[in-house]
Amino acid sequence: MTAAIAYFIAGISTVALIALLFFNAYSVLSRDRKDIRKAEDNLRLIEDCFNGMRNTPDEISARRMLKTSTQIYIKIEKRYNEALQNPLHRLPGLLMGFRKMERIHSSSGEEVETLRLFSEQQKTDCQIDEL
Repeated sequence: MTAAIAYFIAGISTVALIALLFFNAYSVLSRDRKDIRKAEDNLRLIEDCFNGMRNTPDEISARRMLKTSTQIYIKIEKRYNEALQNPLHRLPGLLMGFRKMERIHSSSGEEVETLRLFSEQQKTDCQIDEL
């Protein structure tokens, strides 16, 4: 009888530990994936603005904004991939459907600034307020 109680307590503790492991992995990975989606939306908006500002005096500042947004996106994507490679998050993340995000490469070998893994959303108009 004492052994059955000990096995029962050990079983409940193991299940609780696994549940906490999965919950922690889900919260970390889903937060990072949401950050990637927000950064991707921001990057798309800035790309649209940049395309609208080509051959204008503001092209240089728009190019800098695009470069900065691209760097931010790449850092967020790298953080997500590192979190997914963490031993505590790898197996639960893969079982819950989280996958490594890889940048798409152009034919010249350069990294394309945007990642088109998520569903396309309607393009928004870019309005630039002049100061």
